[in-house]
Amino acid sequence: MNIRLTTSKFNVTPDVTERVNQKLGKLEKFFPADAQANVHIVEQKNNVKVEITIFNHGLIFRAEVADKDYLCALDEAEDRMLRQIRKNFQYRFQ
Repeated sequence: MNIRLTTSKFNVTPDVTERVNQKLGKLEKFFPADAQANVHIVEQKNNVKVEITIFNHGLIFRAEVADKDYLCALDEAEDRMLRQIRKNFQYRFQ
């Protein structure tokens, strides 16, 4: 899976990049190598918003979460994305 990380008003450190790759690495087993994942992190007044979008052969999975800490927002977005993927694959292959 190709992961593209973009930010707005947020400082990207190697730790942030590593954490994003680690979290989305859990989702790689559901997608082929040519799937595209976009992660956008925006720092707002009191929150950090994390948006994850995965494109795969016409399917689009998207999760958006705002929280005070980017780690909590990233965890919640990953959980929401995992729920969507499991639900979609469950219906497609029954």
